[in-house]
Order: sequence, then structure tokens, then C-alpha cells
Amino acid sequence: MQPDKIEKLIMDGDGHTLELKYDFPSSVEKTVSAFANTNGGYIVFGFNDEGKVVGLTQNQIDDFSKRAVSLCQAMSVSFELYPSNFDMKQILVLHIYKKEFHYSVRTSDGLIWLRQGAKNVLMPAKEDFKLQKGMRKQLKCFVAMSFREQEYPRLVDFYDAMKRAADRCAYRLKLWKNDEDPFNGNAVMHIHENIKKCDFMLADYTLNSSNVYYEEGFAAGMGKEIIQTCENTTDLAFDINHNNTYSYANAHQLEEQLVDSFNEICKRLLS
Repeated sequence: MQPDKIEKLIMDGDGHTLELKYDFPSSVEKTVSAFANTNGGYIVFGFNDEGKVVGLTQNQIDDFSKRAVSLCQAMSVSFELYPSNFDMKQILVLHIYKKEFHYSVRTSDGLIWLRQGAKNVLMPAKEDFKLQKGMRKQLKCFVAMSFREQEYPRLVDFYDAMKRAADRCAYRLKLWKNDEDPFNGNAVMHIHENIKKCDFMLADYTLNSSNVYYEEGFAAGMGKEIIQTCENTTDLAFDINHNNTYSYANAHQLEEQLVDSFNEICKRLLS
């Protein structure tokens, strides 16, 4: 950054897109989160509490640069980092860009910060959840599982757990199975259409039903991502037991495993 641009940037001191620092305190992490979640901004090292330039040594620049790169990479933010000169003294400029995607940038303790004026303000968790749900594209997960509920009533509990996990997901996620979607005509063709329009599939192998093997094979042939689950008493066939499978003893355990799995796959697909 050119000296004249630095002077213009810092002339008003700390503000909505600027924070002046001398050292590298832990609060830098909050400012990175706040800038990324608001409109972006600059953290400039080498200024005292009165906003006057005091400069940095070369050792400080090297140390702060390593810490800044490590922090920004860990937080998955876009940034630029460069040393510069101001008033004949060395300074270090960290430019944080506004987040590119809808997910919020969190600090290591899981908190989300926003920039208001010259302050970092904590975002309430419920507001973040509304933000995530409201802004994101809705993803679709098609469920392949046994239809033999009369023979094995626990299947109803397992599917209810899947629905609860989808509701708890930080992303907008629609989850459905074939018999929930009224249709006329060929059932197999209807399954094909459902698989084609889903973003990923959940294949539950409880009772080892042949329809699940068929539907996963069709989805895999289309390049769809697939989450495999089964009750822990299920003996999976050889051709799929090498895949990662979430095994569960009850509906609660299934729900808890799927919340994390849904969040991970939705974040990756949206990115």
C-alpha cells in the first residue's frame, strides 16, 4: 500500500473498516471475524493507543506476519498481508476481505463477531442461526431406506430422527423419501427422478433392503454424494461395507451423528 493511501486510511483512527494495533493480542482474532462478517477492513500494526505511528522492528514484522497468516488460514478468510512504511517507520498491514460465502466466520471459541463503528460486537447465536437459514440456498437430501415399517416399527423412529437432524442443520435442508411424494405412474422412474433432483443422498441399510442397494448404485452412477447409515445390528454386503457408515444403536444416536454430517456436507457443497 502506498504511503498516501495509508495516510488517508488511518487519518480518522479506528473505525468501521480500520483497527490500529501495536502488538498482536488475542483480540486480533475477534477483529478478523468482525471485519470478515461485516464489510471487510484493515488491521494495521505499528501504532500506539493514541493512534500515532511508532513502527515495528523487522523481528516483529516477521513474527506478526507468521501469526497473521496462521490465524487467517485457520479461520478460512480471504486476506492480504504486506509490510509498508509510514512516516519513515515500518508497519504491517493486514487486509481482511468480506466473507465470500453465506457462512459466518467464527473465532476459535465458536463465537461470531460483527463490526459496529470502532467496536467488535458479538452476534447472538439465535440471530446467526436465522441468518444462515434465511440466506442460504436450500439443499435437498433424498433418503433411501426400507419401506417395511409394519414389520419393523423402529424404522419410523429412525426416519423421524433424520428429519430432526435436518431441522437442526445450520443450512436450509429439505429431506424426503419416495413414499412421501405423491405420484402417478412407474415407481422406479419416480425414484430415478427424485435422485436426479437431490443434492446428496442418505442411504440407510437397516434390514438390508434391496431397494437401498439399487438406489445408492443409481445415485453413485450419477456422481451424487452419499451418506451411509445403518442400525448397529446390520450385516452390510461386501460391496458397500468398505464405505464410511454411521452405525447407531437408537434414534437419538442417529440424530446426533447426522447433524454433524449434514453440516459438513452442506458446507462443502455450497462452497
